[in-house]
Amino acid sequence: MILIADDNEIIVDMLTLLISSMGHGVDSAIDGATVVAKVKDGDYSLVIMDIRLIGMSGVQAAKAIRQLPAPKGSIPILALTGGMAKPSPQDISEARFNMTVQKPILPDQLRSIITALAGPP
Repeated sequence: MILIADDNEIIVDMLTLLISSMGHGVDSAIDGATVVAKVKDGDYSLVIMDIRLIGMSGVQAAKAIRQLPAPKGSIPILALTGGMAKPSPQDISEARFNMTVQKPILPDQLRSIITALAGPP
């Protein structure tokens, strides 16, 4: 199961369609606090998260996830950035994102990243 976190419903729908077509289950959240709660209580193989979320940002959520006990705290996290919203090198280091990709992400690029970070469905 892959968790998508973005406050833009169109992006969530597009990612859900693409990831589902790859055979993965998909769940979603629109804010950072919900992402952290879902990771804590759920069983996900990957989090794909916008760095700019409502309330708790994606950077803050990633830092909170990294504080969870293993194996939850070591879940792969793909950070999506858009436009001018780029995390600082310090934020990336502290959040321990596995990868950061600029939106829009191309379908083939996303497939490769999911395969590398989450493995097959």
